[in-house]
Parts: sequence; structure tokens; C-alpha cells
Amino acid sequence: MEKKIFLLSDHVIHWNIVPATNQKNIFMEIWGNESTKGIFTFLKSYFNQIKNEIDWSFVEVDSTAGDPGRITPCDNSLNHAFATWQQYSEGKNKAWRIQELVHGGQALQPEFHWKAPEGLDQTDLFIFQDWEIDIRNHQYPGLMDQLDDKWVIFRTYAPLFEGGMWQDFRKVMGSKNILVLRADDLRKLNTSISKGLSWEQTLQDIINEIYFKRNISLYPLRSIEYIIISFGCTGTLLIHNPKVHDVMDPEFRFFFDAMMVEGYWEKAHPGYLPGDLELLIALLSKEILYPEIGDDFRIDRAIRAHLLARRALVTHGGTVAESSLALDVLPGELNKVYGPKPTPDFKPVNLDYDIFKSIYSNNIAFKQGWSLLGMTKWDLYSLARQIALFGPMKALQGWNIPIAKYNFLLTVDRKEIEFMHHLKSLITEYLQNRSSQPLSIAVFGPPGSGKSFSIKQLAKALDLPDYELKDITFNLSQFNDENPNDLYQAFHAVRDISLSGKTPLVFWDEFDSKNLAWLRYFLAPMQDGEFQEGQLTHNIGKSIFVFAGGTCSCMEEFEEKAHVAKAEKGPDFLSRIKGFLNVMGPNPLFPYCGEVSASQGPIDESRQTSSSKNTDPEYIIRRAILINSLLQLGYRQLFRDGNLQIDDGVLNALLLVPRYKHGTRSLETIFKTSQLFGKTKYHRSDLPPESQLNLHVDGQQFFELVTQEPINLDGGEAFYHLVNEITFDEQVVEKIAVGIHSIYSLVFSIPEGRDPLSITKQEFLDHMSKMKQLPESMPHDEVSQNYHNARKIPEKLSAVGYSIVPLGVNLPEAELNAEQREVVSQMEHIRWVRHHIDIGWSYSPRKEKTLKLHDALVPWDELESQNIESVYGKKYASRMGILNSVVLSEHYRNLDRVITLAIPWILETVGYKIVKIRQP
Repeated sequence: MEKKIFLLSDHVIHWNIVPATNQKNIFMEIWGNESTKGIFTFLKSYFNQIKNEIDWSFVEVDSTAGDPGRITPCDNSLNHAFATWQQYSEGKNKAWRIQELVHGGQALQPEFHWKAPEGLDQTDLFIFQDWEIDIRNHQYPGLMDQLDDKWVIFRTYAPLFEGGMWQDFRKVMGSKNILVLRADDLRKLNTSISKGLSWEQTLQDIINEIYFKRNISLYPLRSIEYIIISFGCTGTLLIHNPKVHDVMDPEFRFFFDAMMVEGYWEKAHPGYLPGDLELLIALLSKEILYPEIGDDFRIDRAIRAHLLARRALVTHGGTVAESSLALDVLPGELNKVYGPKPTPDFKPVNLDYDIFKSIYSNNIAFKQGWSLLGMTKWDLYSLARQIALFGPMKALQGWNIPIAKYNFLLTVDRKEIEFMHHLKSLITEYLQNRSSQPLSIAVFGPPGSGKSFSIKQLAKALDLPDYELKDITFNLSQFNDENPNDLYQAFHAVRDISLSGKTPLVFWDEFDSKNLAWLRYFLAPMQDGEFQEGQLTHNIGKSIFVFAGGTCSCMEEFEEKAHVAKAEKGPDFLSRIKGFLNVMGPNPLFPYCGEVSASQGPIDESRQTSSSKNTDPEYIIRRAILINSLLQLGYRQLFRDGNLQIDDGVLNALLLVPRYKHGTRSLETIFKTSQLFGKTKYHRSDLPPESQLNLHVDGQQFFELVTQEPINLDGGEAFYHLVNEITFDEQVVEKIAVGIHSIYSLVFSIPEGRDPLSITKQEFLDHMSKMKQLPESMPHDEVSQNYHNARKIPEKLSAVGYSIVPLGVNLPEAELNAEQREVVSQMEHIRWVRHHIDIGWSYSPRKEKTLKLHDALVPWDELESQNIESVYGKKYASRMGILNSVVLSEHYRNLDRVITLAIPWILETVGYKIVKIRQP
């Protein structure tokens, strides 16, 4: 069915200049209505070729660009831009992109008279492209009256929300409206929105400015149904303001490149090409006018396709003589979204608005705590195992988890990413300016956390070939603080490097030793770039001072000491520090509060470790990355096809031991003292003896974790969290998770009093057919719970002698008998309890979701209650309800039983069946 589009756009005459050619080297191109229509025409042809029939046409609007054949650069009634093109390297190829774009402006404003075109009242979609040139200042009588209940896409440009056309539009804007803008244009308003620090901080800043600070400059972003904020080729934020009820919370979907932060992709692919958001608008138009199913407007697909297509256009470059955009490269990228085998590239993550409510409703440490990693649908232990076994790049591929890689240093921790990105920007800026004053930064972390390693890897990843750094290290704890001659000799060594044309990267190790006595000697070098030796003053030259803490574990602790050390010039020293890094290490960290003192008595180390696991649950991911990278560097023979060969018990202990006494250094030493020479698998027999392990971990705890065995109950093997990690494709896991939620929600939809175990397969299938995905409003804990359950199905079935195979395998499908179903149901409860406790829940006789309290954190029955520590483990038993012999109610047991009942039905929907493999 034909759809009508009204397009009103500014126009710019591009004069594309190609240097160093003996042929014609100036080409004219008109950007505006016609160039945008060209993109629409190309997409129409593409979608029709893949049998996704579309038939759109445009309502004719008079063009202000005039006759192309008569346009000259001297025509001052038109807007002109002069683009100088250059070839850039793209791997082995070259790509033409714009090096410099100069806008000539428009000296003469011709008279403008709006005349509504014919067929305007039949228009299905209105598109406004405001480039801050002409159309925003013109009057369009009667045009806005046509927008009622029509789809509108409004592309706005800085300065945002200005001009007569916008003022007219804001009177009618609301539902079925899409506002498209760039994040950089938002920053030009009265806003505080970070860039390039971390995705989490940028998102937090935007949401805060719009919904919590309620910035008056951003009022329109709360009044339009859909907002699309572009971060270039690295990400896009989709905001949906539901209009069904005024009290409904906004919804956020974020599409991003996990390996990049904002602006990094563009730095790797310099140059500019026009047509960015015009392409996005064309793809949005397809999803609005021709949805595949009813009114299911897949704006997410348009955004994903745009990010993929835009990258392809930039890397290929323009054809200049023909067009700035080589549209022929698009089908291959569009097929990744619209083709028969779509890929998960740029799959969005849903942001929970409740997180931001928690951040801004009260002054809590959570402001810096939330992360996209913490919102993952994996439970962190399973994800850590995957990272340790397969490496972070492989394990995290396709997941919405930001990754920062600096040479051999890789981190997924938000705090570390922000520290590292900030220091990278700081060092890059310093090297490129003319300042001869040293750049002073501080780095802290527990002993053995890798402080100098982190900075050195960051320096090697700067990608500044014109600047050569040379590192040199001095340990100030070995110097005589009463005679600074040793320090002067160190300054001379630094000066020699600077005079050689290199930039010294100087590590002043343990600078905070000897009661901060060294601080006063650094004031003049840090401030003026010189030091005085006797009567002579020497210039140090351009250099980077890295002050590595030895007694303070974090910047906050050092600040507290320095502020009171006035005689040692602590406050003056602090004022000269330009940036800092807190290296996290493999242990869970407790936020420094400075309140623990000797007067409060000795610290309960085990209790502090337990508390820090709750405040820093992502430590296990850092630990897994370290395990994989250290073994990759020193013991590559342990890897087969890139996968670590290691005993399950050894990996379990390495991941779960409460604390490494000397941080990363302890982990390295355990590997070095293990008998791994010539070994192709890390066995538990290769570990050093307990007495040696005690130097670096609690040896007894470590071996308890190594030798932990599966627990046997009547009828088969109980759930054991290390056996048979799920290897389903993640799309299959997602469908299984939806099936689990479907059967759970079906239980609560049947009439009260009906036995939930009487639910039939057909009832389940009918109910599941209405549920395409988990509800977007579902809390993260519940999302994680469904995914965790899905991944553990093979383990529970294996315990009673069954396995899972594709439907096409020539093996008879098997059914669980009543006794086996009861065992699997009991194992499901054990899994559920352990998972909930792992993510912070505790027992209470009354369920309180907001406080993470649950009345079902109790043993299954009396027998289990008598053996609770052997079944669940001491850690879990301590958080369960074990007083007064309380056991699980029949209501909760039936929920586990009905999920077990539905396992074969759920598996069938994803192409699998249950087969018998042995007698339990």
C-alpha cells in the first residue's frame, strides 16, 4: 500500500574539492530534499529486493535550491559549504573522506512564501530536517494543524529548540513524534554531560539532566514520545516517554559498541561524511510506515541498521565524483538486521529507570556503583567462569558489557574504565601541548595490584607515534629522607631522558612512605619543572610524574593523610596532582570511609571481606580476567584452541577464595609454585602444598573449595554449580528464559483453587505465544533469575540420568517419572536459593522485594533442614531461615514443580528434547 511522506529540509550546496588531480577536481552536490530522497529511493529498492515490499512517495514541495545547472559558488541566495577531501588509510585500502568543511553561509535571504502542497492532508509521515539555516525561521501557516495523530520525525540541530517553526511544533508535539539529535548538540545547552569517560556516566548524566534535575532547557525531551540521541558511530540512546498514563516511567534502550567509548571510533577513522542522520531517518520511516507485524514499530531495528550502515559508509569512503555516499555498500550491512540470518550486532540493553530513581532519590554511594556489567543477565559467577576458560574477548562477545583494552591491560570494571579513560585523555592532552611543567598523577592500590603495570600499558596504548615515552622507576622508601642527594640524582636521570628527546614516564614508588616526608621535595619540580641542587637550578623538562602509593590503598586514604600533614606540605602536594588511578586488583574492595581506627578494636577480616563482596560483587570478573591473562602470558601450553584446560575444582578455588593476601602478586606466585612445566592441563595435584598456599591465601579454605564434591540426595545428584556449564547459544537461552517466565506467569493467571500441576501443554504454548520477550519492566534480579534457571536445566536433568539433544537426533524422547520430577524440583529450589543469596537476598518470614527479603529462602523439607549446611553450604545456610524448623510451603514447592513439568515443553519450543543417558 502506497504511503505518502512530506519532507521539509534545509539545503546546502556542497562544493567537493579533490586536491592533487589533473582532471576535474571540483564537484557540486546538493544536500537537502533531493539527497535525502536519494537515500529513500535506495532503501526502497533494497527492501523490495528482499521481498519486504514498500511503496512510498513524496508530497511535492518547492525546492529552494533552484536549478542545479545554474548554481555557482557566487550565488549568495544559497547556503554554500566547501569540502576538502582527502584519502585516509583503512587497512590495506584507501577511503575518501572530508578533511575540512567550511560553511560559506548565505548573504542574501530571498523572500519566502509558504504554499501548502496538494495532498498534504493525505500524508502518512511528516519529516522536518532543521540544519539551523532557513526553515526554522520561516512561517508555515496551517502546516502544524496537519500533524494531529500523524507520525512526525523532527531532526534538530544546535542551537536546539529555537526558531519559529520549532515554537509552532512544540504546541502540537507529543505522541507518535520522534525527535532525532546529536549528543554533542545537547552538551551545547546548559547541561553537564560527560564525554568519553564511561558509557554509564554519560547515560547517568543525560537521564539526570532530563528527568531529575528537570533542566528547563531540556523540557521538550520529556514531552515527545520518542527521543533518539546519537553518539556518532559508537552508540545511540532511545528514550520512550509513554503517553498512556502520565505517571508511567520513561523507558531507555541503549545501543553501543562495547569495545569503544564515545568518539573513539571516529578517532580511529578520521574524516567526515555527510548524510548520517538522514540515513537514520530513512530507516525509521521504513519501520513506521511498514511494520512487519501490526503496530509493532521496530525502532530498535532502524537504529541497529543505521549504526552498522554508517560504519560501512565511513570505512568505504565516498566516491566524490558521483556522490559523497557509496550506497552500494549498504546491503551487506542491512542484511545483518533485515536478512534471513540476522546478527546480534548492536543489540540494545534496557536500562532500568528504578536504578536512576535510587541514585537521585537519596545521597548514597550507589551513584558511582551501578554499571552495565552489573545489569547483565548472567549471574556473575557463571560469567567469570566463561571469562577464565575462554578469555574475556570470546566470553563477552555479543554482550552489552563495556570493555576497555589498553595494550595488554583489559578491564570491564566501570570505575577502572573511568580512571583509565580520564588519564588517557589527560596524558594525550599534555603531550600535545607546549607545557614544560611535569604532569603529576597518582596511582594507588593494594600491594601487588599492578599499579605500575596499569600505567605502562596505558602509555603504550596512547597511539601517538610522534611522542616517545621512556619509563624509569625510583623507590623512595630506599632513599635517605634526611639527605635529598639521592633524589637529586634521580632528577638528573629524568632530565637526561628529557634532553634525549623522549618524554620520561617517572614512577616515584612508595612516595607516601616515611610519614609523607618526601612530599615537600616535589613541590617545586611539580609546579615549575625545575629543582635546586645547592646554588644551581636545573630544568627537568617535559615529563610525566607517576606517584605510586605504598602505604595508602586508595586516593581517598591518601587525601585524608595529606590534609592533616601540613608540616610535610601535604595540602600543597595534593593541589599539584592532576589526576589519579585506583587500581582495583583481584580482591573485593570495601569503600574507604576513614572511620576505622585502633580505638574501635581489631578489624574482623572475614566479616570485612564478606561485606566487601556485597559492595563490590564484580570483583570476581576482575579476578577471572587476571586468571586468564596471567596463564596466557606464562603458561600458553595450558590452552587448547584458545580454551583454558583446568580442573573444575582448581578454577572454583581460584575464583571463590575470599582473599589473595598480596593481590595479583599472590595469584602470580600460586601459578609459579604450581607444577605446570610441560603440563597441558592444570590439575589439582599441580597445586603447591597448603603450607605454601598459606603465604598467599587461606590454604585450608582454598583446598576446601578445590575438593568440594557434588552432594547426593535420594533419587540422584543434587545441583552442583560447577558441573556442565551451559553451552547453549544465547538466543536459545533467552527463549528458554521467556518460557520459564511464561509458565510462572501462567500459574498466577489460572483460577484460584485450581491445581497448578493440572496445566496442560497446550495451555502453556498458547500463553507463551503471546510473550515474545521478558517484560521490559521486569527488575534486573528477576531477569537474571530466569536466565540462570535456563542455563542450569541440563545440569538438573543430568543428575537424574537425562540429557538434551536437538529434535532431529534419532533417539527416543524420554519422560521423567514422578520421583525424578520431584528430585529435579528440589534441585531447582536449591539453585533458586543459592542464586538469590548470591545476589544479596536474605530470609525473612515476610517477603519484601525492595529490601531483598524472601520467605522462601528455607529448606525444602524436614530431611533437608537437618542437613542444611551439607546441602547448601555454610555460607548459604547462614542467610536462610533455619529457626523453628520452618520448611518450604506447598505453594512454593508447586511453583518449582510446575517449572519442572514444563521443561520438556519449553525445550521443544527451541528445538530440543530430553533423552535418557543412564540409570540414575
